[in-house]
Amino acid sequence: MKNKENKLTTSDIRDLVLEAGVGLIPCIGGPLATVLFGAKQTLALKRVESFLHELAETVKELQIKFPELNEERKEQLADLIMKVTTHVESESRQEKRHYFKLFLINSFRSTGDVSFDIEEFFLDALNTFNLIDIKILSNLMRKPEQIKSTEISIVGIDQHAIFGSIGRLNTHGLVSIGTTGLTFGGLGDKAFNEHVQISSFGKTFYNFCLKDPLV
Repeated sequence: MKNKENKLTTSDIRDLVLEAGVGLIPCIGGPLATVLFGAKQTLALKRVESFLHELAETVKELQIKFPELNEERKEQLADLIMKVTTHVESESRQEKRHYFKLFLINSFRSTGDVSFDIEEFFLDALNTFNLIDIKILSNLMRKPEQIKSTEISIVGIDQHAIFGSIGRLNTHGLVSIGTTGLTFGGLGDKAFNEHVQISSFGKTFYNFCLKDPLV
């Protein structure tokens, strides 16, 4: 029986195919593939190394008291750490990597009030969200009452991108949307009449993934 560790993942196979494909480009293909994929692996390792170092330093700084871990919980945390580091490898934004760190810290401190299934849901959602989504949810967290979707603005971001972000947050159950008045035309017209409010589930997500305990 072969060791599973020796099996190539889908990502490994994709990279090998891409590297081979780039290498076929006449004259420059070989050197380009070496630089491109060598740099990718080095950068990914540096991101993970830096991430884990920052995680360890933050845990020490917060003097986290870990709950007693049974074997099942140890396996769950190991699984979450593996998934997070996989996301960190390809995440270029420091701010997003910071939120992955907050997620893990709260997973370490969890006493079961947030189930493992919900932790996985939160991690998948956090990986999916962009910084626009995160900024909007953070903004709504500071305004617990309903507000018009048109009152939400981010400098340099088109309003329709914000409407799309609100819809993505709603799909994950983090915000609730209500519509007032008659609307005509397409989805864009409807969005101008929507009221948005963070849900209780959204508040739990915010506190678990986005709230910085050092601030």
